[in-house]
Amino acid sequence: KEAVPPLINIITDTDTDVFVRRSAIDALGNIQSKEAVPPLINIITDTGEDIDVLCSAIEVLGNIQSKEAVPPLINIITDTDTNSSLLEIAIRALGNIQSKEAVPPLINIITDTDTNSSLLEIAIRALGNIQSKEAIESLINIITDTNTDRYVRRIAIEALLGIEPEQYQPYSITHWTNLLSNRIRNR
Repeated sequence: KEAVPPLINIITDTDTDVFVRRSAIDALGNIQSKEAVPPLINIITDTGEDIDVLCSAIEVLGNIQSKEAVPPLINIITDTDTNSSLLEIAIRALGNIQSKEAVPPLINIITDTDTNSSLLEIAIRALGNIQSKEAIESLINIITDTNTDRYVRRIAIEALLGIEPEQYQPYSITHWTNLLSNRIRNR
């Protein structure tokens, strides 16, 4: 706890070396310091911030499950100019925080036909972590879409099992994959 104020001073000093700032951010994450949340949020809302520092700050906010970080993280994932690495880390952070506020923009990501497989996978996992029933229909659409990568469909099944375990758990993932593949072939 005594290390928190000096670490906060380091992360807020933009003249400090990027590597040192990232190390200080990681240390604050290891400490799980709630005191660090406001300065970390300031970092992720600073449009001129170094990308590596941004990524570290977002990751730590997700790991400490800061609800205060949800609005700026949603801004990051809904900004069409967001760097893909930053987008992936912000989606993971929202999944870790498990905020229902993140569900609509995450559903937009998984229903956008231009979303690449990697981003689709991360957004599906985030929705699975949040366990929102709002995502069920979109997940079922992914599972039954023959144009969707088989691995992504499997992740959607896992997310669905996490959201509605009492309804879907009696079946294994292999059973679901085979069942849905057969259903799709018979269309």
